[in-house]
Amino acid sequence: MKSLGLDLSLRCTGIVLIEGHNENDFLVNDYHIVTTLKGDNVTLLDVTERCMHIASEIMAKVDKHKPDVINIESLSYNSHNTSSRHLAMLLGVVLNELVKGNVNENIIFTAPMALKKYATGKGNASKKDVMAEIQPKCPNFYGILKSTPQTKGKFDLADAFWLGLLGIS
Repeated sequence: MKSLGLDLSLRCTGIVLIEGHNENDFLVNDYHIVTTLKGDNVTLLDVTERCMHIASEIMAKVDKHKPDVINIESLSYNSHNTSSRHLAMLLGVVLNELVKGNVNENIIFTAPMALKKYATGKGNASKKDVMAEIQPKCPNFYGILKSTPQTKGKFDLADAFWLGLLGIS
């Protein structure tokens, strides 16, 4: 079974493919998509172009790996800032591409609190706590994350890892 975990972000989207039979027997492949702003005056068109680029990169991974399940971290409905609106836009663009690619039947969504609870047992766990719980489960991947800068998606990949693992459990 192949499960693709997606932690969407306009700055650094984390993508982790988990291949295995259960959460104790699996292989991990990880990717991240980093995009940057074009200057100080970000327009809606700039955000749209970044969303389209990220969606295209995700579809390339979906086409390459053909996952059985795609688990996407859903939106945090308690956030009411500009970045959360842009994240909702990114989710819409990604879902549009997945539907056009006929993989929409394999998509599940996991709420941020449910993801944290699955990873740590606590729905209000910190990003560091979520990442730390990877060490006993997958020490090699944890080592990769420890050496990954935060700006290159350390915590995005940690969330994507748990999303992917949840998809095969």
